Amino acid sequence: MNALLKAIRDALANGETVSLAGFGTLSTRSRTARQRRNPAMGERILIAASKARKTPQNRDACGFCHGPHLLP
Repeated sequence: MNALLKAIRDALANGETVSLAGFGTLSTRSRTARQRRNPAMGERILIAASKARKTPQNRDACGFCHGPHLLP
């Protein structure tokens, strides 16, 4: 099981898409840097670019996918 999770984590970290029969397709997407407003102070802040997980919409699958072990 650990080898399977490591293979999935490594594939996602490399930008690949992982398809699991009966579960769904896991992938990542890039988010660009953007500016937002700090609601407490009203000042503009810069949010850095990042990678985000794109997971199946199945409620059971999402609980598994949003664990801390899939992306570094």
